[in-house]
Amino acid sequence: VISISSFSEFYGLIFYLLQKGLLLLQIFLFLNLYFLIYYFLIQIFLFQIFLILLILLIFLIYLIYRIFLIYRIFLNYHHLPCHRKAIYFRDYYFDLLLHLLHLLSFPVLRNIFCLECLTFIFKELIVFF
Repeated sequence: VISISSFSEFYGLIFYLLQKGLLLLQIFLFLNLYFLIYYFLIQIFLFQIFLILLILLIFLIYLIYRIFLIYRIFLNYHHLPCHRKAIYFRDYYFDLLLHLLHLLSFPVLRNIFCLECLTFIFKELIVFF
C-alpha cells in the first residue's frame, strides 16, 4: 500500500535532489563563465599586444624605408638643389631630417650655409618654442 506520506517524501526527495542539482549546475556555469571571461580577456590582451607589436614593426619598416630613401637621394641626387630633394618627402619630420642631413652632410661642408635649410629649421624651431 502506498500512502500519501510516502508520495510526499518521494517528491520531497526529488525536489531536494533537483535543488542541489540546480545549485551544482549554477556553480558549474558560474565557474565556466568565469574561466571563459578570463580566457577571453587573456586572448584580447594577447591580441592587443600582437597589434601593438605589428604597428611597431610596420613603423620600423617604414622608418627604415624612409631613411634608405633619404640615403638614396643623397647618393644619386646630391647635385640637385635642396628644394628639389625635398619634393620626394611629404612627411614633416622627414623633411626636417632631410634639411638637417643636408646641413650636416660631410662631403660638402658648404651646405652649412644652405639658406633654404637654415630658414626651414629656424622657422620650425620658432614654431616649436
